Amino acid sequence: MASMSEDRYSGKSGVFDSLDSGAEGATSVDTDSESSAAAQPGAPARSIEGWVIFLTGLHEETQEDDVFEVAQEYGDVRNLHLNLDRRTGFVKGYCLIEYESKTEASSAISGLSGKMILETPVTADWAFVRPPPMGSMRSRRL
Repeated sequence: MASMSEDRYSGKSGVFDSLDSGAEGATSVDTDSESSAAAQPGAPARSIEGWVIFLTGLHEETQEDDVFEVAQEYGDVRNLHLNLDRRTGFVKGYCLIEYESKTEASSAISGLSGKMILETPVTADWAFVRPPPMGSMRSRRL
């Protein structure tokens, strides 16, 4: 039985190298300089792809092109989701817009908040924010 387990694990699998900066083949974690600020609760958080903002207050007949043209003024729009109501086919009233950098997204938030799209004022904010640290939450028992 011992020879079976030795044969099974005879290769290099399961052996991990140190991630020290001097180790050969070590990779550094890519920390976005814009996101390297202290991880404060309520601060914007980067999604896997980029920086996502949440646009609310859209008119029900808003088209994707209407939002894209306005959002493109503040930076390169990588992705845009305009969700529709299945029953009516109209826009639900919100949109998710993804930008490459935090500076583009923050300028879009400040520029789009209060802007009129199809004669309707819209508001913009971060889609993802950092949660408060787990240690600060008190357990509530009845």
